[in-house]
Amino acid sequence: MPLPPIQDMAIFAHVVEAQSFTAAAERLQISKSAVSKSVAALEEHLGVRLLHRTTRKLRLTDAGIAFHAHCERILCEATEAELAVGRMDGRPRGKLRINAPTTLGRSFVLPVVLEFMRAHPEVEVDLAMQDETVDLVATATDVAIRVGRLVDGSVVAKKLVPVRGFLVASPAYLAAHGTPKTPEDLAQHTFIRYTLMPKPDRVILVGPDGERATVKMTGALSANHGELVIDAVLAGLGIGLTPDFIGTDAFCDGRLQVVLPDWQLPTSWIQAVYPQGGPVTPAVRHFIDALVARVEVLKARAGDRPFALALRELELQRSPGAGAEPGAAQVGRSTEPSDRRANRPASRG
Repeated sequence: MPLPPIQDMAIFAHVVEAQSFTAAAERLQISKSAVSKSVAALEEHLGVRLLHRTTRKLRLTDAGIAFHAHCERILCEATEAELAVGRMDGRPRGKLRINAPTTLGRSFVLPVVLEFMRAHPEVEVDLAMQDETVDLVATATDVAIRVGRLVDGSVVAKKLVPVRGFLVASPAYLAAHGTPKTPEDLAQHTFIRYTLMPKPDRVILVGPDGERATVKMTGALSANHGELVIDAVLAGLGIGLTPDFIGTDAFCDGRLQVVLPDWQLPTSWIQAVYPQGGPVTPAVRHFIDALVARVEVLKARAGDRPFALALRELELQRSPGAGAEPGAAQVGRSTEPSDRRANRPASRG
């Protein structure tokens, strides 16, 4: 029996993730024609069409949907296999350079780093926080925490937790300018734009039945940090786009409201990434294990509430003289649309 075309399956998975042959080729650092030939060879090997191709977009066939799910699992297993083998060799030591988005870095990554250093005193950690994406090789970064879709094919990614983003505004802004009822209503509103998005002037929203709407965002203020966007939203300057782990306190005390709660950004992921092709040190493997363990604790604690509330509660417990806030869980539940709670974890830093 011939071996399955693992490399073609990996390329196909990248095409689906990137939604483009050109973008997948850039990620993988190969030619577009090589990507096209690989997918064509895979379809010929399977005897079915996996993708419908048009000049504007790609669409998976029913066979493509089923096959892509298997490809993703195989690639995840390959990543796990690499990490598992590494755990058998030596203890963590030496320097570990970590990069993370600012807000997520403080609330999620830093506590993991502190526990990791206590458990592994031979490791020296250099932790850098910034919202801009850095070149891992050029900056000698060993592991980075990334939020959203990856566009760099030279890294290996370990998915940690799903991300949801949504539109928000202050009650004062909505009282003055009206509350949008449909995505079309947003054309009459002012936005605070986040400049580190791939397309800061537009956003795709997904409706309750999977329908999509592209919204053009116009406004006089742009910012390159998620918390700056929230500060401007709280000041009543317009509507902002945010993940639920930024502005959590403002959601809980009513200073922020979700706009069009049934419409959200497409699901993406918080991921741990490291350079492809080089040796994976014990420090990197054990640190990724520590991130995964932290995620499992937070998910168990959050239950059906936003993932970010578990982070917030743990931060309150770490604060001097602070305990869990009375009613925090109830407040968290009341800020979520009832039909979306189970699907709401975290996003941008």
